[in-house]
Amino acid sequence: MLFRSPSDAIARMDLAAMEWRAGKLDPALAGYVDVLAQEQVNSQVRARAALNLGNLHYEAGGNSEAQRRAHWPKARKAYAIFLRLVRPEEGQDQFDRMLGVPYRLKEIAALLGPDDGVEPAIQDLK
Repeated sequence: MLFRSPSDAIARMDLAAMEWRAGKLDPALAGYVDVLAQEQVNSQVRARAALNLGNLHYEAGGNSEAQRRAHWPKARKAYAIFLRLVRPEEGQDQFDRMLGVPYRLKEIAALLGPDDGVEPAIQDLK
């Protein structure tokens, strides 16, 4: 299924969430990246896609340090995009901006060291 219009972004997000819940991480990642890459899509929707990408990579790290080292750099970049795009309109957005994401970024930095400061590239988040 190919989504082309900005109004398809919500459907794409829902499909990506279903893929994630089904354990199909690659299609879920691709779905969120597709929404994030659509600049004509509302920035709040794009922010949520970035947050979901970050959370997916953060959780994919699991309990293995090797897995965390593979996924957490991408989580950090996705979270940076989220923080740049989000404009809290509801409590969950505010929680994620003020507490959830900063906590995860602190955990990521503890393992990986400080961020490299390189601007995140959307296609590098898969």
